[in-house]
Amino acid sequence: MSNPLSMTDRTTDTDELFKQAIALHSKGVVGRAELLYRDVLKLQRNHPDALHMLGVVAYQRGDAEKGIATVKRALAARPEFLDALNNLAGMYLDSKDPASALETATRALSIQGDSWLALRNKAKAQVGLRQFEDANATFEYMAALQPEYGEILRDWAGVLLSLGRYNDAESMFGRLLKNDPGNFDFRCFLAQTIKGQGRFAEALAMLDGILEESPDYVPALVHAGDTAQALGDNATAIAYFRRAIALQPDHAEAHFNLGVSLLTQGQYRGGWEEYAWRFRMEAYADFNPPANAPIWSGEPLAGKSILIYAEQGLGDTIQFVRYAPLLKSAGAEVHCQCSPLVRDLLATVDGIDLMYTFLQAPPDVDYQISMMELPRLFATDASTVPFQDGYMKAPKGSFVKPAEPAVGLVWQGNKAHTNDAYRSVPLARFDDLLGLQGIRFYSLQVGDGAGQIATLGWQNRIVDLSSELESFTDTADVISKLDLVISVDTSVAHLSGALGVPVWVLLAQLSDWRWGRTATSSCWYSSMRLYRQKRLGVWDDVFADIGAALPVFLHS
Repeated sequence: MSNPLSMTDRTTDTDELFKQAIALHSKGVVGRAELLYRDVLKLQRNHPDALHMLGVVAYQRGDAEKGIATVKRALAARPEFLDALNNLAGMYLDSKDPASALETATRALSIQGDSWLALRNKAKAQVGLRQFEDANATFEYMAALQPEYGEILRDWAGVLLSLGRYNDAESMFGRLLKNDPGNFDFRCFLAQTIKGQGRFAEALAMLDGILEESPDYVPALVHAGDTAQALGDNATAIAYFRRAIALQPDHAEAHFNLGVSLLTQGQYRGGWEEYAWRFRMEAYADFNPPANAPIWSGEPLAGKSILIYAEQGLGDTIQFVRYAPLLKSAGAEVHCQCSPLVRDLLATVDGIDLMYTFLQAPPDVDYQISMMELPRLFATDASTVPFQDGYMKAPKGSFVKPAEPAVGLVWQGNKAHTNDAYRSVPLARFDDLLGLQGIRFYSLQVGDGAGQIATLGWQNRIVDLSSELESFTDTADVISKLDLVISVDTSVAHLSGALGVPVWVLLAQLSDWRWGRTATSSCWYSSMRLYRQKRLGVWDDVFADIGAALPVFLHS
């Protein structure tokens, strides 16, 4: 009877078998390499290197679940196995699991803080999680480690583009194009950076140049449509989007942008249908309706319960909650879920039976639907918008109605909004308006913008209410007791219209679809008047028109 192999003999055999397997694997003889990896495991059941490579083989063959599980077994045997951690992070990235990839890459970096592959995986995971500031910091660290960092340039440039750092992104895409001047992707991204800086005509010319060389290049068609839309040429934008859709019928972004253009033109019926494609866009990949219920698609509601929920910003929530009474009149029990910032405000809308915030799980209901889908389901057009005269009630508060003509002002929107650089106005631009006699001005501004009053030393020119406006119900109370609100395109403008209070909205030339492009009134709020820029970034005409109209309005 032969003696069993000693530990030394086993180690020698497993090392030799593993070397042979790696050599075969590197030559592409994967099947034979796999057999040898398995032979290694027969000799040493939890051999971490063999487990690691078997996981790689499984993943390369398309079995992601088995590949990940096998690499995790290798890590159980050797927790500080850097190569396995880096490969596992890559597998998670390929499997669209950036959260697990980030956790794994972080583990790898705890072992070797300057591991280039671990840093790259970390940056990619941060991008996947839309943690763009963090990703930028990771890329900056990588660039400091390795000055010749060309391999990360494309991803880094994309992060800068997402952060709105258009000058830096333009420089990086310019560098990429020097090495690859014919790359349509780089040229298209460069056009986006130029568009982001407001150089719309230049961006469109660059995109048209791409399309002259490659008429069927869909990304250029989509971005050209978006740029034409920014230039106010909706007819041309629609033509670009339709060309893109003809070439790629399931292109969600093209459909969505077509919807925006149609809505901007007031073509609501077709616009709502195209706008609904947003749910298929990458930006909505992690979006899940809050309830365990089917999406309402127009079924009879008598005796049924339905949850309407907020999907986008606070202004959108205020604008589209108006449909609750229609659902109630159709026989439904109406539940509503929204931000806690507007919960008490929305509770004043007729037809809502039960309110929840995003922090509360809704109960079982028969149906659910985003508020922003209700115009589509009710086939809304400009002539059939419900409750144009208002549909909210201001809760009673402590603000005392002024004895003299009173006007509320809002000049700054949410800085996180993609269009805020165009829509917000420095308070200093209100200088002439605040000089009008016989009018008391009240600031409805909250957040960072409120500090401009003290910076300008205008405490005696405008009453700063920011410390008293702790909720939207407080703001609603004040608005209900004013003669007029003058606001940039923010949630306060929507709130004023929903309360039926006169409101004048200052609109950039590059304004949102809901305001159209030329109208001076809004089909959404009968108490609203729109004042528009004639040229992007130039507010002079807007303030001149408001300055002339305000005394007439208050004394008519």
